[in-house]
Amino acid sequence: MDAKSTLYFRGATRWSAVVSSACLPTDAAGRARISIVSARQKKRFTFDQILRRGDFGIKRTRTPQWLEDGSGWLYQDRVSEGRSQTLWKEDALTGENEPLFLPEKIRPEEIWKKVVFSHRKVYDDGKLIIFHERGRASRPTRSHGNVFLLDTERERVRQLTHTSKDQRNAKLSPDRRLMGVVRANDIYVLGLESEQERRLTDDGGDTTYNGRFGWVYEEELGLTDGFQFSPDNEWIAYWQVDERDVPVIGIQRYDTLNMNAPGMRYPKAGEPNPKVRIGVVSVRGGQTRWLDVNMDGDHYLVSLQWTDGGRLLIQRIPRVQNRIEVLVADPKSGEVQTVLDEEGPYWIDRQGDMKLLKNDRFLWRSDRDGFNHLYLYGLDGKLVRQVTKGDWEVSSLVGVDEEHQLVYFTAARPLPTQRQLFYAPLSGGAEVQLSEEPGVHAISMNPQATLYVDNRSSHETPPQSNLHRSSGKLIRNLVANERKGLDAYAFSEWEYGTFESEDGETLYYKMLKPAGFNTGERYPVYMTNYGGPGSQSVMDSWNLALYERHLTELGFIVFTVDNRGTGGRGREWRKITYLDLGKWETRDQAEGAKWLAKQPYVDGSRIAMYGWSYGGNMACNCILRYPELWKAAIAGAPVTDWRFYDTIYTERYMRTPQENPEGYESSSCLTYAKDLQNRLLIIHGTSDDNVHVQNSLRLAEELQRADKQFEMMLYPNQRHGVGMCKHMNRLMVDFLVRALKPGQ
Repeated sequence: MDAKSTLYFRGATRWSAVVSSACLPTDAAGRARISIVSARQKKRFTFDQILRRGDFGIKRTRTPQWLEDGSGWLYQDRVSEGRSQTLWKEDALTGENEPLFLPEKIRPEEIWKKVVFSHRKVYDDGKLIIFHERGRASRPTRSHGNVFLLDTERERVRQLTHTSKDQRNAKLSPDRRLMGVVRANDIYVLGLESEQERRLTDDGGDTTYNGRFGWVYEEELGLTDGFQFSPDNEWIAYWQVDERDVPVIGIQRYDTLNMNAPGMRYPKAGEPNPKVRIGVVSVRGGQTRWLDVNMDGDHYLVSLQWTDGGRLLIQRIPRVQNRIEVLVADPKSGEVQTVLDEEGPYWIDRQGDMKLLKNDRFLWRSDRDGFNHLYLYGLDGKLVRQVTKGDWEVSSLVGVDEEHQLVYFTAARPLPTQRQLFYAPLSGGAEVQLSEEPGVHAISMNPQATLYVDNRSSHETPPQSNLHRSSGKLIRNLVANERKGLDAYAFSEWEYGTFESEDGETLYYKMLKPAGFNTGERYPVYMTNYGGPGSQSVMDSWNLALYERHLTELGFIVFTVDNRGTGGRGREWRKITYLDLGKWETRDQAEGAKWLAKQPYVDGSRIAMYGWSYGGNMACNCILRYPELWKAAIAGAPVTDWRFYDTIYTERYMRTPQENPEGYESSSCLTYAKDLQNRLLIIHGTSDDNVHVQNSLRLAEELQRADKQFEMMLYPNQRHGVGMCKHMNRLMVDFLVRALKPGQ
């Protein structure tokens, strides 16, 4: 390594696509030719293991669903010596557990053939469970069938609705007297005792949705459930979404005689958005009272939650997404007041529902001082204090102990590649680190903030799950994984490190060399990345990474670097990409390729780039903008021009094409299609409802106009996640072997 490189740990990486051992280069006798010595003495990872993602004895950790009193949790598992799934109840301190119910005892027994067990909502610590009928859940509609209620104490299940219409978002009222559901875009309530049904809205239709959302709100804001009961069981607050002006996109299907193209409402950058408003209606029926949320112009309503006192909190973001407001509404009068208004020089990140505290206070997360930190506010809009501070990022809020006035959170420190658990006093003062082992800690804390489960792994430690008191004291181990199952395999370790870019920025990378690495050889390199806003690929966490290991068996080095625009390193690092996506990300990937080429064990003339979705855009930009650095690229489902992608995501970072035409032009892969000099493979599913196949076909058209040769594989009727893994990964390995000729 050069003088500016720092090796700081070794480890493993995340899952990626899988590849086939049938694609191995062979010798004259047809035997697989491997350029590593240790693989001749130890086992190799087989094709079947890669496709099945073999666990090699590694048990999965789980995130518990805590009981309301915090004494234990619920989890899903099989019934002993049987295949049926059920919910188990476990005491946190003792580990004693029992099934909440035995499926074979529930009558009518044939119910399990109708419902989807994983699509459930659990109430009263598992006494009541709502299921939806199977067979209707499909994207983009996310609709389901009829609703069933399981009473686990009485071991009885009954069907609550009887309709052929699509339904979604079924839930019980806080007092368990009513069930609410969205049916055919209107909201209904059903009395659980009387079984009388009441329709609360009547204006739902093909383009008007009450209590649910369309594609863009679901995909980019994570909103699917669009109505909530009030704490006193008297009201329902709900979103109404009007998509009549949103353009219809045809998602072509080729498995029907006439090639049906089902339509979906999808607003592309600069096009009309859904119109949204929030109303309140009595559970007894009557007129909806629409809240005055001042929706003049384009806005997004991104959060709706009730306070214990019966008021509504609404978060509003303008279309330009450089500002966020918190509104407090009185559902009886309809009066709305603004209690928080924050604006920034870039985009503002949506944070989801706020953590509400006693005495009309709440916690707010903001990067206003340059790093994501926690702030304590009153519902009157007054800032009480900044709770955390420093040149590091709060990653997640995991719990609040109001009795002792402590807030628990994870943070990207001491390195941005790690996540450690801390607590800090709400009254102000220094934070205290609770977790000790290096790596990534995922924390699940009980409602009282007295106990937590720590699911931890690192580059050298498989996933561990431990129960702790809030003081950090270990109570018991829940899952202890060892590496014994890997001892028989040629298992090289990932190397993690840093290097400096030409302009002095520190870039974090990870590298996997072949087992039996020979310092006298010069290897081709397979670079892989995602690189999108706020993402991180270089994390100190465990993963078997069988795909990458398979490539090293072919003689490749695998390399990933996190570019500017990724997460964990503060606002200026993350938001430097504003208004020109692809510029800084691709430049830093190029820095990685240049750094690799300086290493004595790398053949700088044989470097390839792979990425999917945003990473597919990166792969295209790399091969087109820096032909001198990359010999080949594989672009999966790439966004090739941001004008083809949706409003909420794209305009957050780029504004509209009308406001920023230069940025859209400079970030478009189509702009650079004429500059292709090396080998490019494009992969896309033709029914992709997220990144439309239009992206790849338009790039193909521009490449053809420029008389540039390339390769393309389309997967008919496949969506954004292509299901043809076996075929697709044979394709990718074959392409890489032909393009980079490992072992030579």
